[in-house]
Amino acid sequence: MPLLTFDNLKTAITEITAHTTTDLLGRESDFINMIEGRMNRELRVRDMETAAGVPLSFTGSYNAGTGTLPVNYLEWLDATWSGGGRVSSLRYVESDSEEWRRKFRPFGDPALFTTLGVSLYVKPGSVSLPGAVTLTYYAAIPPIATNPAGNFITMRYPDTYLHGALMEAYLYLEEYEIAEKYKALYDADVAAIRGDADTGKISRRPQRQPEVQNIAEARNQATGGA
Repeated sequence: MPLLTFDNLKTAITEITAHTTTDLLGRESDFINMIEGRMNRELRVRDMETAAGVPLSFTGSYNAGTGTLPVNYLEWLDATWSGGGRVSSLRYVESDSEEWRRKFRPFGDPALFTTLGVSLYVKPGSVSLPGAVTLTYYAAIPPIATNPAGNFITMRYPDTYLHGALMEAYLYLEEYEIAEKYKALYDADVAAIRGDADTGKISRRPQRQPEVQNIAEARNQATGGA
C-alpha cells in the first residue's frame, strides 16, 4: 500500500491551509494535478524508465513507417526496429533535418526515427514489411487520482506530493512567502529523488577493474598524485 493516497493528500492540503483560508475547498485536486505535471517536466529517473512495442504501418505521404507513441510517453531513450526476423537499431534525427528528408537508404531496413506530436516515424518505411519498434522511454508518473496503488513517489517519497501541492496552493493564494517555504522543501525532495536514482544506477553492479583504474588515474591527474 502507498504511504500516501489521493484522498488523504486532499485532506492534508485542506487541513494545513485551513488556518489561512477556506477558499481552496474543492480545488485540492487541481493542485495535485499541477504538481504531477511539474514532476513529469522536471524528473527523468530510473523509476520512470519503461519499454513498449509500437506497431508500424506505412504512411505514403511521409514515405515512412508510422506508429502511435504510448499514452504515457515523455521522452525517448532508445528505439529498435524489428520485422521479418531482422533487427535494426534506430538513430534519432529531428523531423525537419536534412537527414530525415533525404539522407537514408530508400530500400534498406529502417535506420532513422523521429517523433512528431503523438506519432513515431521510421525511415525508410516499407509497405510489405512495416514491422514494429521497441521503444525504451521515460513514462509519465501514474496519477494517483486514478491509480489507487500509487506510484514510486507515493511509496518512497510521499512528502514530495505534499510539499509540491502546498506550494501550488499558496502560489494560487498569492501567499508567496509561504509558497517559497514549500518550494524549498519540494526542491529538496526532488534532489533526493534524483540522488537516489543516480546512486541506484551506479550500484546495480560492482565496479569493474578498468573503471576503478580510470577513476584513480583521473583523481591523480587532478591532484598531481602519482
